This record gives sequence, structure tokens and C-alpha cells, in this order.
Amino acid sequence: MKNQDVVHAMKIVILDQSVALESDGFATPPRRLEALSGHTDAFQLDSFNRAVQRTNGGGKLTNLFKLKMLAKPAAAQMALGSDAYISAGPAGVVTPSGGSCQGSGAGTPGGSGASPRTPPAVAAAAAAAAAAQHTMSAEDLLTWSNEAIPTSLLKLAPEHASRAVKMHAHIQRYCGDDGREGRLPQSMAVEVVQKLLHQGLKRPELRDELYMQLVRQTRGNPLPASRARAWELFTLVAASMPPSKDFTGLISEYVHGVVRDGPAATSGGGAPAPGDEAVRTAAEATWAALKRSTKAGPRRTLPTSEEILAHLSSRRLSVLVFFLDETFEEIAYDITTTVLEAVEQVSSIIRLQAYSTFTLFVGYKPVVAQKAAVEGGPGDEQTLLDDNRYIADVVADLRSPKSAHEGWQARLLFKKRMFRETDEAVSEPQFINLSYIQAQHDYLAGNYPVVRDDAAQMAALQMQAEYGPALGGDPEAMMAGCERFITRQVFGTRPRDEWRADVGARYKALSEFSKEDARSQFLRILRTLPYGSSTFFTVRRIEDPIGLLPAKLVLGINKRGVHFFRPVPKEYLHSAELRDIMQFGSSSQAVFFKMRVAGVLHIFQFETKQGEDICMALQTHINDVMVKRYTKAKAQAEVAQAAPQQSANGSVATAAAATAAVGAVTSKFEGHIAELTQQLEDARRAAEENSAREGELRLAREQLVAELADAREALAAEGDARAELDRRLEAARCEAAEARRELESARTALSSAQATADETQSRVLNGRLEELTALVEARCREAEEANTRAAAAERALDESLKERDALEKKLKEQLESSQLDMRTALRARDDKVAALLEELGRAEEQSEALRCDLASHKADAAELEELRELRADVERKERQQAAIIEGQAKRLEELDK
Repeated sequence: MKNQDVVHAMKIVILDQSVALESDGFATPPRRLEALSGHTDAFQLDSFNRAVQRTNGGGKLTNLFKLKMLAKPAAAQMALGSDAYISAGPAGVVTPSGGSCQGSGAGTPGGSGASPRTPPAVAAAAAAAAAAQHTMSAEDLLTWSNEAIPTSLLKLAPEHASRAVKMHAHIQRYCGDDGREGRLPQSMAVEVVQKLLHQGLKRPELRDELYMQLVRQTRGNPLPASRARAWELFTLVAASMPPSKDFTGLISEYVHGVVRDGPAATSGGGAPAPGDEAVRTAAEATWAALKRSTKAGPRRTLPTSEEILAHLSSRRLSVLVFFLDETFEEIAYDITTTVLEAVEQVSSIIRLQAYSTFTLFVGYKPVVAQKAAVEGGPGDEQTLLDDNRYIADVVADLRSPKSAHEGWQARLLFKKRMFRETDEAVSEPQFINLSYIQAQHDYLAGNYPVVRDDAAQMAALQMQAEYGPALGGDPEAMMAGCERFITRQVFGTRPRDEWRADVGARYKALSEFSKEDARSQFLRILRTLPYGSSTFFTVRRIEDPIGLLPAKLVLGINKRGVHFFRPVPKEYLHSAELRDIMQFGSSSQAVFFKMRVAGVLHIFQFETKQGEDICMALQTHINDVMVKRYTKAKAQAEVAQAAPQQSANGSVATAAAATAAVGAVTSKFEGHIAELTQQLEDARRAAEENSAREGELRLAREQLVAELADAREALAAEGDARAELDRRLEAARCEAAEARRELESARTALSSAQATADETQSRVLNGRLEELTALVEARCREAEEANTRAAAAERALDESLKERDALEKKLKEQLESSQLDMRTALRARDDKVAALLEELGRAEEQSEALRCDLASHKADAAELEELRELRADVERKERQQAAIIEGQAKRLEELDK
């Protein structure tokens, strides 16, 4: 029996040394998950417990490890650190001591009931029997263990449960917890990651299981290498797919808790542990990736090995983004970059501030010029990309053979999503330049049919915008410009020499224009067209009640309505104003319009994959028009109520003076309105900054409250530890008393033995006496050390209580002060904004009233001028009649004589 105990103890020492060598004394403390209580029913605890009990009898090494962890004395377990020592949970699950698994250790009052002198093997067996009767909780399942799981953590179908077990094996293989020696090669590590991501992306029901397994692998993991690899894997999964809505709160609480409380996890309450900052950094990356994927959704394609390696090495990939003038910029992206972030990055590179109407498209360019006429190719088709789509998915689609077309190159395009009426108010040079490039591209593609005079003027403007006055009178350069800047369909309607002469004359007349002026004038001419500044979509006819539309046509949508064009030859067919469109909608393959034609409602249906983009463009223009009409009607109503009634008649001098005064006041008020508008924008910007600051303060308050709650929990834990020390001190005292009694009995036996026994028995008893004396002295020293630790713990508890009270008082004062300052600042900002708005309204009302007065005075002046002319005519006719009457009177007098 003694030999077996010795062998057992040697094995325990060997296993203790192996775990101690791998552990760094720090593990992510198993935090209490508040949201876990609402998900208990989702875990298959009964099946897991039954599976664990079935596996308890198998594996000698597993059972030995369980017995070792259960039989280890409390003092030996504490050697690994109060927050990081490994204890045995139920069914032999190895967890940190801070976990919720309450295994029954030998020699403790809550154990198997064995006394301190119970042999180790007997105590271990009793503890194992008690552990076998323990029922695991959800907290136990979500705590790290180096053993494989017998079934899935969540309730899944049998086929998915088997896949979940394989997924856990892959996770342990990647983290190095599968018992194999050596680090996994890079190629095999990438393969393992892709297998896990493939399961989560292909089978949504396994995503929550994958997230729960990653929480289990990272929560309380005491091995630094395994912990780092587990957080790498956690970040990759969070960047590729979000959890379901049911588990989003639980995952967010756990990851955000690690981000917030990483520096607070220490070994004994001192300086931060060595692996703390690394865990927090990895958790911050996971938190950022989780927020992005929750908003954008799962990846559409499996991340490639290149993306995974770049992410693991903190390196970003690059892709080219083209513009319509064939220039390009290179942007960087990672596994989580979205289209909206790429648009912001491009805008920052080209220094474009007003980029709200710009986005990315997928376009095609012929590899060789002759390939442009290849049948079945995509042509000038451009597909709008959703703002939340991942750039990595877009790049994967561009490189996919399914999207490849022979003779065509797929690429990313940066252009305007649509032209809006508010574009006219933007004066940023880069914005005007990009708008001009897109409008010129659409015009030269034949999307804007124009007459010959407009074509000549627009060609001259394009030459001025492209070359400036450098062409001069060079006839060859002028002809080349005509061929380049006039569409083929219009260019063939008159002789080449006439085009050159007409465009040359217009080009000379524009010599005083700068390039920016020419671009702006070009855009203004396009806006005057009924279908100007349109967004164009190629569709196929499905239903045409009036029978006038061709099988294939182009739709143009702008602020005026929907316009129909014949693609070949380019010809304008019909327009439907916005007020005539009663209803519209789309599906994945079609779009329909219910609109009025000649006073009769008809439903038109067209085949297209861009139905959602068509409806979005149409709805945007409708909203712009409605907002403009509402603003104008409201302003007119206010002016009508406030404007005084004035007389319709007046003198010319009064009208001229009023006209001059109105002009001066109008210019003054326009400048004042512009100034007030700028002040209003500044006030709004400041209000937004204050709102952001208030949000930051609220977040800081929540974090401080959470830290305070954690401090309270830590104090409670210290109290429990103090009680445990007191209990152990009392047990040590009892053992010392028992040892003293045994010593007295040994001395009595020695005295009797000296009288009756021989010399050999005396030596044995003397050795026994010395051992007992040493044991008593050791127990006394342990009792003194326990007293010292208890006193230190009590002092630390008192200091912690004082610090907590001071911190609560300070935080309360800071919070009240911040809230008071914020309320005062916000109230002042609101008052200022209200005053500015009121002043702006009054200024607009006065300006509108003056404009009305000016128009009235102009009408009165015109009417007065007409009356003057009429009066002069009447006077002239009266003079003529008087002269005639006078002549007739003279004749009568002569006749009378």
C-alpha cells in the first residue's frame, strides 16, 4: 500500500511540474456572464453530463489526472497563484480556481469528509466519487479545459453535434491543446482556420456553437501560447461572421468585459500580469471585428489563405480603384474593410470632402479596343456595391472565374451614385472635376441625345476644359477635338468642315474661360436638358401596355422623372414626370412602374438585376423634390402672413428708389443669411461634438460603475479568502494540539520503554520523538504564517474599503460636475441655435418680402410707363383733332364771309 502511495505521489509531482512549466501564472479570469442566465436552456447540460459520466471510466491517464487534481492539497494548489492555480472541476474538467466548478478536494470540510490524516489515495477516491455525482452548469461548460468535448455545447441536431466535436478538435489543434508536440505549421494552421470558417459560413446553425467553443477556449486559459492562438482564432471568426441575434449580447458582454477589465486581472492584486495587455489587445481587435460583422453580416466568400496570413501578421492587402478618366489610386484593405470605409479612404487620398454621393461600382473594360464589340460581353455595365459589403468579398468575386468575361477586365470604379439637385450648391473643385468627368463619360457614351448647336457648344467647352486656349487655330487639332468630343451619331449629320468651323468659332469665343469655368458651364448645359444629370440603367421589356417600347431599352432617372431611350441607335422615346408615377417596386430580377400615360394608368415591367438601385434613385429624387416644395411653401406662407399690404400705384421716382433700396438690402441680407447659415452650421457641429462628448462621458460612467462592481466582488472574494484562512488556521491549531497530545503520549511511551525495552527500541522511539517534534514546530510556523497572512489580508481589506469609498465619492463628484457643465453648455448651445434660427427666419422673411416689393414696384413702373405712352398718344390725337377743328372753323368763317 505504501509503495502505491509513493508511485501515486510521484505521478502527481510530474503532472504538477508540467502544468506549472506551461502556465505563466496568468489566465483570463472567468468573469461572471450576466447574459448567460437567459441562455441556459440552449445548452444541452443533461446530454453533456451523461456523456462525461460515460467517459469517466475510460483512459487510465485521464482518471489519474482527475485523481491527482482532486487529491492535491490546498496549499499545493495555491502555489500556482491565487487567481491562476488549476483545480479539478466536476468529471475531471480542469479549470482555473476562479471558475464556477466546485470540485471536492481532499482535506477540506466541503470534501469527502476525510480527516487531514486520511491517506491520499483514499481521499482522492472519495473526491472522485463526489465529483462523479456533481452536475455541470453552463458556467462550467464555458470554462477552459484541455480535454475534448464528448458532444456539442448547444442543443443541435445529431449530425451537427458530430461536426461540433470535430470543430472543437480543430480549435484545440490550432491552439496546441491536443497533446501533440511542436507548433502547427503555417500551411496546416491556415487549413484548420479555413475548415472552421467554412463550417460557420456554410451552416449558420453552427455559428453560435463555434462562438461558444471559442469562449470556452479563451475563458480562464492559463497557457500563454494557447491563449494567444485562441484569441487569434476568435478575431478571425468575428471578422468573418457574426453570431445570431440570440447570442450577440452574450458574446458582446464577454469580449467587452475582457477589453474593459484586462488590466485589472492581476496575480495577487499587484502589477498587471505578463499576458494581460496581450489579451486585452487581442480582445480589442475581436471587439472591433465583431461590431463590423454584426453590422455588415457574414462574409459571402470563404477568406483566402492570403487574407488569413495577412490578418495574422497584421498586414493589409491592396487593390486598385479606377476613375472614369482611366486614372487610379491604390487603397489598403483587410479582412473586415467595407465598401463605405474604402470610399472614405479614396476620398481622403484625393482630398474630396463632399463624398456623400460617391461610392464604388464594379465595371468592365475591354482588354483590347477591338474586343469592345464582342457579343455577350458586359459592355459598359456598372454594378453598384452596397456600403456594407466587404471589399475582400468584392475582390474575390472579381477574381472568380464565374464573373470573368473573355476580352474584358473587371475592376473597381469610383464615381457618383447619382446626380442630385443639391450638387449645384457645392463649389469644391475636386467635386466639380469628378462630376464633370462622369457627365462627360455619359455624354460621349451617347446617353444624352442633343441637337447640333448644343453638340458644337459642348465640344468647344470640352476642348477648353481639356486643353485651355492652347489649340489656337490649328485645324488638325481642331478636327481631332471634334471627332473626340462629339458623339458619332451627331457627328455624321453635317460635313466635317462645317463642324470644324462652327466648333472653332465657339472655341475662340471661350478663350476667356478657365478650365474650371468650362467644366461648370458644361454641367449647366446638361442640367437644362429634360433628361440631364440622369442615372442610366439598361433593362429589358417584360410588359408594355401601350406597345411603343423596344425589347431592350435604357432608363434614365433624374429629378424630373423617368426617361426612356432606344439603345441602338441612341434615341429619346418618352418621359414620365415624377407626379405621373403612382407606384413603383422591384424584385431581384425585375422592376415595375405604375404611371399615368395620356391620363390613363398603366403598369410597365422591365427585367433587370438593378431594380433596387432604380427604386432607390427614384425615391431619392422624389424626397428631394418634396422637401424643396415643402420648404418653399412654408417660406411663402410665412412671408404672406408677415408682409404688409402695400398700394398698387406709385410714382416713378418712388419705384426707382424702392428698386435701388431693395437691391441694396437684398444683397446685404443675402450676405447676412450666408453668415447666419455658417454660424448655424458651427453651432450644429459644436452640438454634435457635445453630444459625442456626452456619449463618451456616459460610456466612461458605465465603465467606472462596472469597475466599482468588480471592486466590490473583489472585496467579497477577499473576505471569503480571509474566512478560508481563518478556517485553515483553526484546522492547523487543531492539528498542532493533536500533535502535542501525540508527543506527550510518545514521551510517556519512551519513559516506559526506557525501563523495559532494549537499546534498539530506544533509538526507534527517539527517532519518532524527533519527527514529532519537527512536525509540531512546522505546524507552529504554519500557524504563525497563517496569522501573518490573515492580518495582512485584513489590512488590505480595510485599505480597499477606504479606496472604494474615496473612489465612489470622487466619481460621484466628477459625474455631477460633468453633467452640470454638459447641461449648461447644451442649454447655451440650444439657445444660440434657436436664436440663430429665429434670426435667419426673420432675415429670410424680410428678404422675400423685399423681393416681392421689388417685383411689385417693377410691375407698377412698367404699367406707369404704358400709361404714359397711352397718355402721349391721347394728347397727340387731341392736338390733331384740335388742329382739324380749328381749320374747319376757319373755313366756315371764310364761307360765312
